[in-house]
This record gives sequence, structure tokens and C-alpha cells, in this order.
Amino acid sequence: MGYTAIIEKSGGHVVGDTCIDEPCWHSFKDKVGITDSPKCAYYRRFKDVMVAKLSDCVEAAIKGKWQW
Repeated sequence: MGYTAIIEKSGGHVVGDTCIDEPCWHSFKDKVGITDSPKCAYYRRFKDVMVAKLSDCVEAAIKGKWQW
């Protein structure tokens, strides 16, 4: 549907279907993140992270901000 291209064009990153212990996560350590994975939030791969439904994560990434 083109969501990944929209997110990446605006400077966001999409990481899907990977273990939280993979090296690709190291580049996010100083970033703010939103995830649908409580495990990801628990292991704190981001400077700050919040957990939300996947649809809310995608919407926040496309808009570039989280709607409280």
C-alpha cells in the first residue's frame, strides 16, 4: 500500500519481523520509538519508547507524530 515508502521518505524507519536482539536495532538507541511489541519496549532498544496497537504505530509513523 506504499506506507513503508511514505514513512522512510519522511525520515522514519520500519523494522519488521525480526528478533529484538538483532544488530539492526543498535542504530535506534538514541531515538524515540513506538512499537506494538511489549518485548521491544522492555528491552529498551530506543532512548524512549511507547507501546501501541500496530495500526496506531503505522498512523503515527505516516503523520510523523503521536496523537494522544
